[in-house]
Amino acid sequence: MSADKKSLRLEPVKELAEREEQEQATRCAAVQQQYLHQQQKLEELQQYYADYSSAVAEQSGDVKQLQESREFLARLAMAIRQQGDSVKRCALQLEEIHQQWLSARRHSKSMEQLIERYRTVERSDEARREQRDSDDINNQRHSWLQRRS
Repeated sequence: MSADKKSLRLEPVKELAEREEQEQATRCAAVQQQYLHQQQKLEELQQYYADYSSAVAEQSGDVKQLQESREFLARLAMAIRQQGDSVKRCALQLEEIHQQWLSARRHSKSMEQLIERYRTVERSDEARREQRDSDDINNQRHSWLQRRS
C-alpha cells in the first residue's frame, strides 16, 4: 500500500529538485565571489590611476618623462575600461545564475508543497479507512450479538 502513495513516489523527484537548488546556490556563490574579486580589481586600478595622476601633476620634469607618464595613464585608463567591462559581464552572469537559482528554489519548494498536500490527503484517506473498518467491525459485532440473543 505504501508503494501506492504519491507522496512516496515523488520523494526522489523532490530530492533531485533540492540537489539542483543546492548546485545552483553553489554556482551563484562562486560567481558572486568572482564578481567581488573583479570589482575589487577595478577599484584598485581606479585608486592607482588617481594616485599616479596626482603624483604626475605634482611632478616637474622633462618633456619625455611627462609624455611617458601620459602614455602610462592612457594605458591605465584602458585597463580600467577593460576591467569595467569585465565587471559588467560578471554582473550579468551573476544575475543570470541568480535567476537560475531562484527558479530551482521555486521548483524545490513547489515539490515540497505538493508532497505535503499528498500527505495530507493520504492521512485523511487513512483516517476514513480506519473509521470505516472500525464501523464494519462494530456492525459485525452488533449483528453477531443480535443473533446470539
